[in-house]
Amino acid sequence: MVGEAAAAREAATMEVYQGMEQATLLALALREAAGSLPNIGNLTITPDLLSGALAGLFREPAGGIMQGTEARIAAGTAGSAEK
Repeated sequence: MVGEAAAAREAATMEVYQGMEQATLLALALREAAGSLPNIGNLTITPDLLSGALAGLFREPAGGIMQGTEARIAAGTAGSAEK
């Protein structure tokens, strides 16, 4: 009976995860993994690590469609007014 309940819970969890984006699933996996890591007393972030992380924030979204300001910057028309 306990095994059936655990299997039902796991099936329900997988059903929810099925519709999530890959980035969301990765974030959930990292959060789960972080729960089993030892406590970090100090963390040093070097400029090269920070620049790489920040560059990832400004990448083109999945699917390759740029909108608004990002598309105008890429096209070289950032100062142009939209029609």
